[in-house]
Amino acid sequence: MNAFWRFLRDKRNQQVLGCREALKERTRARVPLDWAMMQSNLGVALSRLGEREGGTGKLEEAVATQREALKERTRERVKRRPLRLPTPPQQ
Repeated sequence: MNAFWRFLRDKRNQQVLGCREALKERTRARVPLDWAMMQSNLGVALSRLGEREGGTGKLEEAVATQREALKERTRERVKRRPLRLPTPPQQ
Protein backbone atom coordinates (compact mmCIF):
# COMPACT_ATOMS: atom_id res chain seq x y z
CA MET A 1 0.00 0.00 0.00
CA ASN A 2 1.52 3.31 -1.01
CA ALA A 3 1.58 6.46 1.09
CA PHE A 4 -1.49 7.99 -0.54
CA TRP A 5 -3.73 5.02 0.23
CA ARG A 6 -2.41 4.85 3.80
CA PHE A 7 -3.20 8.54 4.21
CA LEU A 8 -6.70 8.04 2.80
CA ARG A 9 -7.32 5.02 5.03
CA ASP A 10 -6.18 6.96 8.09
CA LYS A 11 -8.49 9.86 7.22
CA ARG A 12 -11.43 7.53 6.78
CA ASN A 13 -10.67 5.84 10.09
CA GLN A 14 -10.71 9.30 11.68
CA GLN A 15 -14.09 9.96 10.05
CA VAL A 16 -15.47 6.73 11.50
CA LEU A 17 -14.16 7.60 14.96
CA GLY A 18 -15.57 11.11 14.71
CA CYS A 19 -19.00 9.82 13.72
CA ARG A 20 -18.99 7.31 16.56
CA GLU A 21 -18.09 10.06 19.04
CA ALA A 22 -20.83 12.33 17.70
CA LEU A 23 -23.36 9.51 18.01
CA LYS A 24 -22.64 9.39 21.76
CA GLU A 25 -23.98 12.94 22.02
CA ARG A 26 -26.65 12.85 19.32
CA THR A 27 -28.61 9.90 20.58
CA ARG A 28 -31.49 8.34 18.73
CA ALA A 29 -33.83 8.98 21.65
CA ARG A 30 -32.90 12.65 22.00
CA VAL A 31 -32.53 13.88 18.40
CA PRO A 32 -33.64 11.09 16.04
CA LEU A 33 -33.19 12.93 12.72
CA ASP A 34 -29.75 14.26 13.66
CA TRP A 35 -28.85 10.78 14.84
CA ALA A 36 -30.03 9.33 11.53
CA MET A 37 -27.93 11.82 9.55
CA MET A 38 -24.83 11.02 11.59
CA GLN A 39 -25.58 7.30 11.30
CA SER A 40 -25.77 7.72 7.54
CA ASN A 41 -22.44 9.59 7.53
CA LEU A 42 -20.94 6.71 9.49
CA GLY A 43 -22.29 4.28 6.90
CA VAL A 44 -20.66 6.23 4.08
CA ALA A 45 -17.31 6.33 5.89
CA LEU A 46 -17.48 2.60 6.61
CA SER A 47 -18.36 1.77 3.02
CA ARG A 48 -15.42 3.78 1.73
CA LEU A 49 -13.12 1.94 4.12
CA GLY A 50 -14.64 -1.36 3.08
CA GLU A 51 -14.03 -0.69 -0.61
CA ARG A 52 -10.28 -1.04 -0.06
CA GLU A 53 -10.32 -3.91 2.44
CA GLY A 54 -10.20 -7.58 1.64
CA GLY A 55 -13.19 -8.71 3.70
CA THR A 56 -16.80 -7.67 3.85
CA GLY A 57 -16.98 -6.67 7.52
CA LYS A 58 -16.90 -2.91 7.02
CA LEU A 59 -19.33 -3.10 4.10
CA GLU A 60 -21.78 -5.17 6.12
CA GLU A 61 -21.52 -2.71 9.00
CA ALA A 62 -22.10 0.15 6.55
CA VAL A 63 -25.29 -1.47 5.25
CA ALA A 64 -26.54 -2.07 8.81
CA THR A 65 -25.92 1.56 9.81
CA GLN A 66 -27.70 2.86 6.71
CA ARG A 67 -30.69 0.61 7.39
CA GLU A 68 -30.94 1.89 10.96
CA ALA A 69 -30.75 5.48 9.72
CA LEU A 70 -33.60 4.85 7.28
CA LYS A 71 -35.83 3.72 10.13
CA GLU A 72 -35.78 7.32 11.38
CA ARG A 73 -35.51 9.21 8.10
CA THR A 74 -38.89 8.22 6.70
CA ARG A 75 -40.84 10.26 4.16
CA GLU A 76 -43.37 11.13 6.81
CA ARG A 77 -40.77 12.48 9.23
CA VAL A 78 -38.48 14.36 6.86
CA LYS A 79 -39.95 17.56 5.52
CA ARG A 80 -39.70 17.80 1.79
CA ARG A 81 -38.43 21.07 0.48
CA PRO A 82 -39.79 22.40 -2.80
CA LEU A 83 -37.41 22.34 -5.72
CA ARG A 84 -35.86 25.71 -6.39
CA LEU A 85 -35.04 26.47 -9.95
CA PRO A 86 -32.31 28.98 -10.68
CA THR A 87 -33.55 32.34 -11.80
CA PRO A 88 -32.22 33.50 -15.14
CA PRO A 89 -29.82 36.43 -15.05
CA GLN A 90 -31.36 39.80 -15.80
CA GLN A 91 -30.22 41.57 -18.95
